[in-house]
Amino acid sequence: MYGEGGLGLNKSDRTFINMPTTSKLLVIILMLSFCLNAGCVREDDLTLEQRSFQLSKQIMCPVCDGQTIDQSQSQLSKDMKNTVIDKLNKGETNQEIRDFFVSRYGEEVLAAPSSKGINLIVWVAPIGIFIFGLLIVAHAYKNMRKQPE
Repeated sequence: MYGEGGLGLNKSDRTFINMPTTSKLLVIILMLSFCLNAGCVREDDLTLEQRSFQLSKQIMCPVCDGQTIDQSQSQLSKDMKNTVIDKLNKGETNQEIRDFFVSRYGEEVLAAPSSKGINLIVWVAPIGIFIFGLLIVAHAYKNMRKQPE
């Protein structure tokens, strides 16, 4: 009734279960990357208000400590929000607006560092550390299964 092993799985249904651990990890990573990519929203799909809100969270207030223009109540951040809205109404893209603020206030005005040059380490290192941690856990799990009880 339930096939071999009593789990309701035939031999052909157990292909994922019998895969080597590294292959399982690769399949899981590919599935996760597909799911994350499917959830991405294009700039064209957002309204001007949503884009304004999004940009306000990405641009730091130059006179406030650690606050975006969305969080800050300073006059400068209010002026910057109005500039964002004006530029969006003129049809500028998000990247053009970010570039405008970077040209005026420098790279520090962006809430997230750019993924160029030395800043690339900030973006790549967490992924590398996560994969390295997964490999350590997989290796430890494999060694624990080999030990006699």
